[in-house]
Amino acid sequence: MQKSLAKATFVGVLVTAVQTIGGRFAGLASQLAVAYYLTPEHLSTVALSLTLVSVTGVLQASGLAEVMVNRQKAFHAWSVHGHALALKLGLIAAICTISIAPLLAICYGDTQIFWLCLIYAIGQIIHSHGVVPTAQLQAELKFVSLAKFNLCSTLTLGFSLVVSAVMGLGAFSFGISRLAQTCVMTVLARRKCPLKTSRQPRKARQVSLLSEASVLLLISLTSTVSLQADYFALRMFHTAEMVGVYFFAFTIAGKTAQLIGGSVTSVIHPVLAKASGSVDRQSRITLRLISLVACVGYPLTVLQASSMPLLFNLVLPEKWIQAMPIAQVMSVGLGFNMVCGIGWGLLKVQRKPLQLLKLNGSFTSAFVVLTLVVSYLASPLALAFFVAIYCLVYTATLSAVVWRSLGMSLLPGVLSTLRPALISVTVALAMHYQFGFGTQSSLHQIPEFALACCCYILVTYAITWLLDPLFSDECRPLFRRLIAVR
Repeated sequence: MQKSLAKATFVGVLVTAVQTIGGRFAGLASQLAVAYYLTPEHLSTVALSLTLVSVTGVLQASGLAEVMVNRQKAFHAWSVHGHALALKLGLIAAICTISIAPLLAICYGDTQIFWLCLIYAIGQIIHSHGVVPTAQLQAELKFVSLAKFNLCSTLTLGFSLVVSAVMGLGAFSFGISRLAQTCVMTVLARRKCPLKTSRQPRKARQVSLLSEASVLLLISLTSTVSLQADYFALRMFHTAEMVGVYFFAFTIAGKTAQLIGGSVTSVIHPVLAKASGSVDRQSRITLRLISLVACVGYPLTVLQASSMPLLFNLVLPEKWIQAMPIAQVMSVGLGFNMVCGIGWGLLKVQRKPLQLLKLNGSFTSAFVVLTLVVSYLASPLALAFFVAIYCLVYTATLSAVVWRSLGMSLLPGVLSTLRPALISVTVALAMHYQFGFGTQSSLHQIPEFALACCCYILVTYAITWLLDPLFSDECRPLFRRLIAVR
């Protein structure tokens, strides 16, 4: 059982990473394409609409899907009741979105927000039909099928986004493409895992699921508020154009962090749920994944930040150039959060959601207040620096909570999580001051930048190998296999 679970974890992370790579490339290509057809004002409408849609959307899936995954062998006995509850929550989410959207449009002075929220509300209703089938794929560790479906839906998102933007639909391009993505994912999941309707849903069981999911729902709500608070604060004290620039920088900067962190986050919860009978196995899985994600991911996010001058000067139109420094700061800042999904998964499976809720609640409250203050006193770039610092502090605190739950020393545990980040940033800064690493912005400097990237990767991973015992222990068997093959 241990080998099969380890294999499932490896296959899940691998296929999810491959799917995510394809999806991120498609997403990046589509965003670069629409950058020529959309303006910062269009993206401002999208960002401000998401401040509502993202919050109400928490109702339709967050918490319920994780509770269904935790059911494991009893999943089918609860599937009918979970599906009925998902439909009700999706309808409630859509009603809340449509009801609040007019007030949001008046508050921001943008009538397009209402119509865009209306499109998103339709997607929320459709998405509720796929919550339980998708959870079933996760509970049964069918990561290959899940990766295929996610890739198909992501390609649909990118294609429909570009087509809608070329047709001149502006901000509505994002709503239409999200609706198309939701339809594809829901249809594929329902075909793979059709629901058994031999029994009628019972209200008592739906209430039981809702009560169990309520804490997880609140946890997702606090995380969602943190993700949207900076857009709200920016619009209060800055122009719509700056909100659009900030949103564009955020979406570009989050690619690598979402690629690596998302590849593990979607796998970690069902895998840990399968290992719920053994605390030792949960600990080993958590420690290995945190070490690998931190050591592999942090250097790549710093590398992404260094490539921004080339991307913005050679690929993107000049109207987005002011987003470049924000994207550089965000690339590093969002990288700190890559390991957070692993910590969340462990605490949820260990039945410690209240501990996670207290942590998220306190950090979210402080973040909202400080975001308003920073937006009022300083520029969007300063806000980006604040967000990066916030991500660092939150990750360090969450790491301490995770390591304590595993019964390990706090300081060594936190250092093992953040050490790769400190090494990556230190090496990049040293190369920047000595050789101008990350300042290349013209076509003839691409070979120079490529050589600098190779040197940066080699130096960073070599230092990490020497200073991080968990990373070296993970890599040593791989090197032995490579030598044996030769």
